[in-house]
Amino acid sequence: MSTGRGLNEVLTALFQIRDSAGVAFDDDGAHGNAFDRVSAFQFGFTDGPARCAKIDEREIEGRSTQGAAAGERAAANVRLDDRRALADLTTSLRQAFRLAATPPTLTTGAACGVTAEDALASYCSESNQINLDLDGLVRIGTPPRRGRQGGIGDFAAFAEVASRYTLAVQQEGGFRLDGPVAAQRTACLTGFWASTLVDGGALTLSPGDLDEAIAEMLTRNSLIAADVRGRTLPAGFARVAAFRDGFSSGSQKTCGGKYR
Repeated sequence: MSTGRGLNEVLTALFQIRDSAGVAFDDDGAHGNAFDRVSAFQFGFTDGPARCAKIDEREIEGRSTQGAAAGERAAANVRLDDRRALADLTTSLRQAFRLAATPPTLTTGAACGVTAEDALASYCSESNQINLDLDGLVRIGTPPRRGRQGGIGDFAAFAEVASRYTLAVQQEGGFRLDGPVAAQRTACLTGFWASTLVDGGALTLSPGDLDEAIAEMLTRNSLIAADVRGRTLPAGFARVAAFRDGFSSGSQKTCGGKYR
């Protein structure tokens, strides 16, 4: 087994048997949401049994992303073709990343500079724009209903757009925007952005949102963990690990320091 296809299948299985949104980690019969279960698996795979032995109730209480969801219901799904939704997303990104230069604008238009198929958002450095395929983003942002096909959920769509915004952040920092390291750094910065939504603001994380990010990163053409050309980091394990680094650290500097 490698960090390629085999581990992708393991992570997918952990996602499939996650707790539903709104279940607290200390509820009877709770096993953890996808984000927390995948994190624990990665601790064991990367650091071995000694790291697993350190997981106790105190750590779970401090690390679990289910705690804040106790007693809450998942918020109503938001469509990215809603003007207010786009405005709130833009505000959240500008609050998370304080750019010295003019921040990129979100607009609709054809993808630019990408080689990947079906890229629903792209960063255009020359025009300082993020071009969006709103119809495609609405599709991925619409969760499946019983007996019907669907996408993933609104946070997956929001995070795909956020990932393209982080490319402007990386460009200002003097980082290379293409290649696997850039894809990891992008996932990490997207995770950092997600961490800024925990305490609320223009956007707020709701139960199930991080699981939607996990689901997106386990798709074949994940954009959360893709470089400027839309080329996805091959291993789902590495995609999720980079996102978790940014989310857990709550520091933008972590991403630039670790993924160089």
